Amino acid sequence: GEHKHLLISLLNALLPLQKGQEIVGIEYLSSEQVPRTLLGKNSIVDVKCVDNRNRYFIVEMQMAWSKLFANRLVFNASKAYVQQFDKKKVEDEVAKFQEAYPVYSLAIVNSELRKLGDDAQEKWYHHYKIADIDNPERVIEGLEFVIVELPKFKPETWSQTDKRMAVLWLRFLQEIGVSEAAPDELMKTKEIEQAVSICEVGAFTKEELAYYDEYWVKAVWEASCDHLEEQVVEKDKIIAEKDQALAEKDLALAAERKALAEKNVEMAKLLERIAQLEKKQ
Repeated sequence: GEHKHLLISLLNALLPLQKGQEIVGIEYLSSEQVPRTLLGKNSIVDVKCVDNRNRYFIVEMQMAWSKLFANRLVFNASKAYVQQFDKKKVEDEVAKFQEAYPVYSLAIVNSELRKLGDDAQEKWYHHYKIADIDNPERVIEGLEFVIVELPKFKPETWSQTDKRMAVLWLRFLQEIGVSEAAPDELMKTKEIEQAVSICEVGAFTKEELAYYDEYWVKAVWEASCDHLEEQVVEKDKIIAEKDQALAEKDLALAAERKALAEKNVEMAKLLERIAQLEKKQ
């Protein structure tokens, strides 16, 4: 929730966004959804943001699935949808509702929604929309929910080959912390490697974190000093080159002055010779 490029990667990987509709940039919003009145219910989500297309995204992580959590998913997504209209200062109610943008709710749950049994219950990725029961292709746009049952996830069950990052992110959620070393195939991906580093820092003790901060302050300072030294050397080099150019220019001017003085002497001798000839005449 504090690293935009990682959040964008996770959302693009796990949400059912069509090709060309991927998230490019996001803006974090307050995770606390405050009600308009004192009688309303306050709610807090893990991450809430809006992207460059004005689509809203909510991410929630939960250790155990429950009816209460399911109700909370619907409540928080609906509230995020309604709050769009609270912010709009438009007198025409019809125009106001035409400006609604979709809300996507992503829930990653570290438990099973139902116990394993039949084939249908083996499914771990669930995508919900407001759809006509008899004609599922008829959808009311506005709210979409994706629920991931993390314990059921198996890499070979992911069918969307164009979204390889989904497998990597879900493996990250499953495997990081289970063993001391992260799998090599995960660490080859830049985003996952960065996420692992963040987790490692998050697991530091106060003493380790203090040492870590001190190390980076020192590293940044040394790098800055090295950079300053490079700048000083470069500046001295430029000054030396300018001094040399000025010295060469001074030498050239001196040579010109000497040549001019010699010409003046020759001219004076010539004038003196002319004067002597005129005097004799």
